Amino acid sequence: MKQFLHLISSLLAAVRQVFLSVLNYFKRLKESRSRYYSRRRDRKRAASGKTLSQNEKSLDIVYPRDLNPDIGKLPTENIVRQKPAGPENNRSSIFTQLKHMFRTAAGNIQETAGRRIRQTKSKRPPRTTGRRIRQSAGRRIRPAFVIAAAAGVFVLAGLITYASLRSKNVYTLDVTLNGDPAVVLEYGTAYEEPGAAASYRGSVIHSNDQADLPVETTMEQAPEDLGTYIIRYSAEYEDMKAGAMRIVHVVDTVAPELTLTTNPDAYTLPGHPYEEEGFTASDNHDGDLTPQVKSEEKDGHVYYTVSDASGNTATADRAIVYDDRTAPVLTLKDDVPLEIIVGDDWKDSFTAVDDLDGDITSKVKVEGKVDNYKEGTYTLKYKSEDAHGNASTAERTVTVKPLPKNDPSLAVNGEKIIFLTFDDGPGEYTAELLDILAKYDVKATFFVTGTGDYLDLIGREAAEGHTVGVHSLTHDYDKIYADEDAFWEDFDAMNDIIEQQTGSRTNIMRFPGGSSNTVSAGNEGLMTRLTVQALKKGYDYYDWNAYDGDVYETTDPEQISQNIIDEIQQQSISVVLCHDIKEYTKDGIEDAIRWALENGYTFLPITYGCFECHHEVQN
Repeated sequence: MKQFLHLISSLLAAVRQVFLSVLNYFKRLKESRSRYYSRRRDRKRAASGKTLSQNEKSLDIVYPRDLNPDIGKLPTENIVRQKPAGPENNRSSIFTQLKHMFRTAAGNIQETAGRRIRQTKSKRPPRTTGRRIRQSAGRRIRPAFVIAAAAGVFVLAGLITYASLRSKNVYTLDVTLNGDPAVVLEYGTAYEEPGAAASYRGSVIHSNDQADLPVETTMEQAPEDLGTYIIRYSAEYEDMKAGAMRIVHVVDTVAPELTLTTNPDAYTLPGHPYEEEGFTASDNHDGDLTPQVKSEEKDGHVYYTVSDASGNTATADRAIVYDDRTAPVLTLKDDVPLEIIVGDDWKDSFTAVDDLDGDITSKVKVEGKVDNYKEGTYTLKYKSEDAHGNASTAERTVTVKPLPKNDPSLAVNGEKIIFLTFDDGPGEYTAELLDILAKYDVKATFFVTGTGDYLDLIGREAAEGHTVGVHSLTHDYDKIYADEDAFWEDFDAMNDIIEQQTGSRTNIMRFPGGSSNTVSAGNEGLMTRLTVQALKKGYDYYDWNAYDGDVYETTDPEQISQNIIDEIQQQSISVVLCHDIKEYTKDGIEDAIRWALENGYTFLPITYGCFECHHEVQN
């Protein structure tokens, strides 16, 4: 464009110079004619003796005789002076420069024309008549010639201009993008291609310009995922190729979506850590970000943060609700019996645990009381309350039943009869055993020995209605089973002690080890002879058909009781072998007695000839 303006400026300067030359010619012609008539007038005035009028004098100012007059001699009131150049006149536009060029060219032509006129004037021929002068001027320069010359100059200038433009005209093929050359696209937003336009255009002459040429768009991959994509545009026209490209940046500036799950019934115990209610986090690009969520509990709030792969961060917080809405857990222990017998020990047992206050069993309030020595039904009400007023209650009923009494009259048909027998006593636990038997009015049979320090209990046994039988004085197997005389000697000595304690001798006995023992095997046939002799002497011996297992099987009181219960159910009449010198036997016998009485059994003491219970003799 700059070169084009410079070309136009040069062309206008040339035209200006030609035009000013023509104008200056006519101006000089007019001045020459003016000077001719001025001199002619002066001569006439001089010949006639008249002076010049004011108007005639002004002609010499407007049309001076000299092209370069002395300005100082001219009247100043008739001179139009040029204003000095100032900021407002100092224009640097192209038109100002052209104007200056025109003025400079015109000045040069004027100066040249002046010199020629002065030269002509200095060589002026002798004066002639006015007609000859006009003829001479007409022959020198004719107006038609000047006009023709000017037209030729204009034509030549036009041809030169056209040739110059043709030589400088350059055609180009351009591809112009629609829209911005660099596009920032948010991830998830569909890319809309704005396209491009191609044009074929000359730099000066536009006669062959072409617009809206086809443009081919090429992209290796659609701008969908994060990254930078280049889209290329190309066009072809008359063996010319052009191209452009657009850069598309797909970015992710959207933060993940962080959602907190809120349970309106959830709360946190004061002083306890917050139990998370739940949250989810998802991102439009990265998907599920829930595992990446970080939380921090601080100042009664929980603060959550999660960031996606592009660094966009989402935050959330929740205020923690501190409260205690759960009542204590009040538990009544199952090991407390709900039914007891009068005189049984009864002890309550329960616990109360609060989720905040911990163990508050000692603060449980119990309404009601069980009198274990008085028959009746007792209702106990329990209440447990924590520090925040949450309370829980419970209730249970305890029945105190009368002691079951042994009723011998129930043994009418000879069914469910139990003969409790105790060997090897009396011992240190015999007195407590007698108390238990008295509690249930149960009568038993004691096969006593004379080796202990509790022989006085033999008298109590008899006095309380129990049967006392001979077991052995020494319970020394080697000694008593040496022969028949040794046995009966030991037997009689023990019967003497029974007589001393009870006031009478007994005719009930039990062989040490039972009639089926094998400890007497050193004296062959001894037990066969002794059993016959016992019957002949008027003694009734008793073995057993039930055993509590207190010698070889167990030392557990509960097992002792259970063994008795199991054994008595095997036959209608049971003779149970026990030992009153065993503490665990004493501790387990009561439960067996109670169970038997509650299930319709009758306890009887052994009496002479009441029931035959003999083992098969082994020797």
